Amino acid sequence: MSTAMEHAVARALHADAQVDVDVAGLRTAALARARRIRLRRRLVGSVVAVVALIAGIGVAATRYDGKPPAEQYTAPKTLPRLDAPGAALAPAKVATDPSLIHFDVDPKRLDATELTWRSGPDVESVAVRTADTDRYTVYVELARTRAALDGSGWGLDGAAPRPWYPPRPETGPWREQPAYSPEQLSGPDGYAVLVVPGAPDTVTRLPDPNGGDRARYSTTWSPVDGLWIQVEVASTGPEALVNAIEALRLDRSQACRVPGAVRTDLSWVECETSLARSWEYSTITFRGGDGALVDVMFGNFSVAQPFVSNRSIAGRQARAFTRQGGGPALELPGGKGRQLLVSDRTGRFPEETLTRLAEGFAFKGDANDIETWPARPVS
Repeated sequence: MSTAMEHAVARALHADAQVDVDVAGLRTAALARARRIRLRRRLVGSVVAVVALIAGIGVAATRYDGKPPAEQYTAPKTLPRLDAPGAALAPAKVATDPSLIHFDVDPKRLDATELTWRSGPDVESVAVRTADTDRYTVYVELARTRAALDGSGWGLDGAAPRPWYPPRPETGPWREQPAYSPEQLSGPDGYAVLVVPGAPDTVTRLPDPNGGDRARYSTTWSPVDGLWIQVEVASTGPEALVNAIEALRLDRSQACRVPGAVRTDLSWVECETSLARSWEYSTITFRGGDGALVDVMFGNFSVAQPFVSNRSIAGRQARAFTRQGGGPALELPGGKGRQLLVSDRTGRFPEETLTRLAEGFAFKGDANDIETWPARPVS
């Protein structure tokens, strides 16, 4: 099962694929992104299974199988709202500060049970798990440029937009174009481009990669100058995509908060935090002077590998190992919500740097009360 948490752990355990992208053309950018995703899929496929631990038991025991009874459903926790302009009024601020997220979604409209927020140097995003399935079914990305979206390499199950086939119409608002049938727009790899009432641009449809009936519908558009948005859903019909677009709030900003902090001189560049009925996990990413990236991931997760301690760090048992693709990583197991994984994402940091990060990490505030979490996870 592909989840944002599994993507996060896989990213922590494997080197990022680096592919040059010619951003001058949509087709080249989309194909390059697809190549990166295929490589990332191969890497993820070689990672041992990741099991999220919630209330001390496995995901299968706590995730919904079908829509839960109304009395059982609880909306996920929300991040602190900020008195700052959202992406629609301040597009130049998007993805410039890891402590800020310049949009929001209506969790009730999406029937959301888990929201995984991310603010990085190029893209802000949210992955939404919904009550009718055990998978993430909505994915939203915001960026200042189309090239940043095409190059992000993230999405539901690694699905990527395909180049237009045949080319999209060049005149008139999309909603005024006649609806295209799949037979007219089917491409050689089975995708289709559709005009969907209520969608701001044409919609790409891809078959369910798991062989089910939930196709991947996505659209990309620019609502204001300097702001690009991509929304993707896994659904039996494109109506869910329109619903997800209508659930977007571009007039709000939120704080990306995590219940932990690290003493370090490295630059903090990325924040990721996952909220369900309780906090799930967070990842804070730091960058060295040469652009190398290191992830500090903590919370409710477990790497399903036999743990054999070969280090002691800050009084805790630890396991140092080399990631596939090279580069050091440190795993420090703990109790509920106390797991810690420090990993060199780009394979250029020495183990001593990871050790210092692990030694300098501390949980902060009450994991169940976001208002007690620090404004910035660097001390």
